Amino acid sequence: MEDWAILHWIQKQFLKHEGSLPELSAALRTAPAVRRTYRKWATELVESDPEASDKMFQAIVSEGGIPSHFRDDTLISLLRSSSSAAFLERHTAELLANDKQLFRQMIHVLRVTCVTTHTLFGTLPAPTSLFNVPHGYAWASVLNLVKTNLSSFAPKDYPLLLGLIKDWTRGVNLQNPYPEGADAVATIAHSLLPNFNSYRLDDQRTTILQIIAKIPKADSERFTNLLLESRESEGTNPITDDLRRIIFVELDGMPAARDMIDLFVLVAKEFLLCSEAELQRGWSYGYSLELETLFGFKDARSHDFFPASAYHGPFFFLLQYHPHQGIDFIVDVFNHSADWYAHPRVRLDNVEPPYEITLTFADGTSRIQWCNPRLWKLYRGTSVEPYVLQSILMALEHWLL
Repeated sequence: MEDWAILHWIQKQFLKHEGSLPELSAALRTAPAVRRTYRKWATELVESDPEASDKMFQAIVSEGGIPSHFRDDTLISLLRSSSSAAFLERHTAELLANDKQLFRQMIHVLRVTCVTTHTLFGTLPAPTSLFNVPHGYAWASVLNLVKTNLSSFAPKDYPLLLGLIKDWTRGVNLQNPYPEGADAVATIAHSLLPNFNSYRLDDQRTTILQIIAKIPKADSERFTNLLLESRESEGTNPITDDLRRIIFVELDGMPAARDMIDLFVLVAKEFLLCSEAELQRGWSYGYSLELETLFGFKDARSHDFFPASAYHGPFFFLLQYHPHQGIDFIVDVFNHSADWYAHPRVRLDNVEPPYEITLTFADGTSRIQWCNPRLWKLYRGTSVEPYVLQSILMALEHWLL
């Protein structure tokens, strides 16, 4: 009843002052209950009377004497409206005028107020704003507006745009892997990436790559080109190397394993396994004291997988979403590893060789396998082998159980 009464009173004040926002803001003042109800009233105005809401926005843009809190409350109401997409489209020119000053303010307001508590907490209050997720119709509209006018943003705007798309990714989850606006976010992220190609900007570049890794199908062509870029050049590409590490070492590889299985398997083998050609180029492999190259993996690649775990890397998710391709991938990796261990390409003293055994199955068939105590204990992590092998076997065991 109190909110209804305040709504009725605000409507009377609006009519009394003939729509003058400076006078209306002076009449309403700053009481929290009134400000909260004013935002609700203004949201309803946008939906019921677009012409009146357009006049209100023009006043916010052009008139002086309007307190900053009232200006922000009005912007919040406009963004929270279900008609926000049409409203933003009608006022694109005003938002981008004056070096996009108003648009920057609107992005700040969007990130702070157009959010809700993650469903993880149910009706409980979230312990921190870090668990807020995007909410409302305005996110996709603002992102598309940024995408359309991306070339007009200056370097000083890049941190703001990065913060915007980073906040949007909080809404990405298993139930909604590609929320509305995903294509715009992918375009913005790929466009920002070259501007953060400096060692001083490692954290920002990593954030952009994590965003790209979360929504690989939003721009599958650019994602594929970026992930394969090292193959087209003689040297390595630091950005591609960072993306591969994010996908194949960390948990951020799950979307690629789920949505782009063929590309995932191809690049995973390139990322992990050592080839004969690489062995010829990399003379240092023969002097390494590590086990990776003896087992057919790239030198020092296994360090990223310490400590070994079923959840280290995306292999468990690969088996969950694509069991047949996942099994084939694991068989290929272990056949490659066993062949390099049984027929060493590098010298490593004090490592016992495997020997062949014949396994006979219930149907009378038999198969020859390489075996020794080191290989037998591999999936338990109780002997010394590359951590990546242990992690893959632990993921397989966890999936089978």
